[in-house]
Amino acid sequence: MQTKLTLIGIFIVLISGCRDPQKFVSNKHYFKKDYSVSNINAPKYPFKSKPEKKTITISFPKQGEYTIHLTNTTCGGRYTASKDGTITFTGTNCTAEQVKGWDHYILTLLRKARRYEGGDRGPLYLYIDQNNYMVLNVDLQDSIMPSDE
Repeated sequence: MQTKLTLIGIFIVLISGCRDPQKFVSNKHYFKKDYSVSNINAPKYPFKSKPEKKTITISFPKQGEYTIHLTNTTCGGRYTASKDGTITFTGTNCTAEQVKGWDHYILTLLRKARRYEGGDRGPLYLYIDQNNYMVLNVDLQDSIMPSDE
């Protein structure tokens, strides 16, 4: 009888722990599309010479991983995103020798992104703060053109 009561008690504890569906539903968000950087609203970077105008793309080949195709190199890293709109980009394999000028600026902005909006059926907005952000479009024909200012 004691063993039956113990088993029933364990069963009740297990069942009561299963009532919260949030424990079994992931809060993580994974991107699946390829994007091109189409607009930047951030402080201007003081380039020594006019940067090369080339489309920079970001793809998400695996869950939690990204690949960024810069002007002269391709590198990648990891990201974490949640359904509540938070995002962080970490662990890049780009080196200082590979990434200079405009590419360095874009990669720096990407690493500073902390929040996102959209991206499923339209542009993906990566926010650094409420005033500074990057817009990524699914349409790879759009490209970012550095300001002549």
